[in-house]
Amino acid sequence: APNATSECVDARCERTCETGWLDCTPDPGCETQVSSRSHCGGCGNACPSGQLCQASGGTASCVSECTGGTVECDGSCVDLATDEGHCGACGEACGSPPNASAACEGGACRYACDENFDDCDADLGAVGNGCEQSVSDDVLNCGGCGTVCASSGSPCRSRSCTAGSCGFVPNDGATCDDGDPTTCSDRCAAMMCRGTPCGMDAGGGTDGGTCGGPMASCGRAADCCDGVCCNSSCCDMGQVCVGGSFCDFPDAGTDGGVSCPGGSTSCSGAAGSACCTAIETCCDGICCPSGDVCMGAGVCVPDDGGVDGGSCGSGEFFCSDFAGGGTCCLTGQTCCDGTCCAMDETCNVGICELIDAGFDGGDGSACALLSEFCMDSVECCSGCCDGGSCIEPDSGMCVGVGAP
Repeated sequence: APNATSECVDARCERTCETGWLDCTPDPGCETQVSSRSHCGGCGNACPSGQLCQASGGTASCVSECTGGTVECDGSCVDLATDEGHCGACGEACGSPPNASAACEGGACRYACDENFDDCDADLGAVGNGCEQSVSDDVLNCGGCGTVCASSGSPCRSRSCTAGSCGFVPNDGATCDDGDPTTCSDRCAAMMCRGTPCGMDAGGGTDGGTCGGPMASCGRAADCCDGVCCNSSCCDMGQVCVGGSFCDFPDAGTDGGVSCPGGSTSCSGAAGSACCTAIETCCDGICCPSGDVCMGAGVCVPDDGGVDGGSCGSGEFFCSDFAGGGTCCLTGQTCCDGTCCAMDETCNVGICELIDAGFDGGDGSACALLSEFCMDSVECCSGCCDGGSCIEPDSGMCVGVGAP
């Protein structure tokens, strides 16, 4: 809120006006200066006719004339060198750019980005332009504009690239913090721990999630794959984490225990077993090259823009069930493990569910970029929620819905 700070107290958001500002309207924030003639030193405290309002030490009082080097502007005594509403001249206001603070120094407006935001278009102070880029959790702007987390899958947390820390990776199109419940592949059920080391196991490795070296383990129902903690969503769709060592399809017993090197995943099925790279598609035991689609039963055909080898018509695409079959879906529908979800449905672990205004299937799991609403009248300030509870550590504080 403009010219105010907020904190969560007893499950309610409470705002405090910054020095020199008052909250005299229903609008959010503190929009009135204490030197206002209509609210001199306090809301509703109007100066009598013929008097002016002069600010001093964070408050203000009505006076007969301006003193101390101040001048009259709209019935208020202001210092043109420091007054944000009259900076350098009467009526020249500095404004409140988004995610930034303003100050009048020497009669000129100066701006500074709020913590965890940066000005990446170098236009701070222009009308409506502020510090538009979050640098606290963006892997492409981690800690500053253009600072990219080089390590694949390494999340940006608290302005730093943190390989091996548990948390969501922003803007990856898969995890819950991307602002779209339909892309929540892990259903907000557990966090991911990407990279190594995976963390220390205070229980001495007795939790069944031991990861590589001694005392390193995975928590929150995650498995360990090639030294990396992950839940099932870290594997490709339809695959699972097998034996805490590599990703494979549920029929992992047919691959003879093949373990694939880092950067590739095991692909097994009736056609045999193979290790597929990130740009290849597993097709029932063989790897389809980039540009091909899997028709099931180990058959790869060139992707011809939706026709898929003649099995699908124009405006359709092939939706595999990852078991050798599939169906043709219309453009705009969602493929859900061999089933075409309707336009108003999303895929939830192989099941089509209605999209119900953010509740993501009605089960209480929902995630959004700015505000997440769960069941049981709970709102999460940022992050994810699940069944009426905010998921830590990215959820922020929880407050009752409708709290100011």
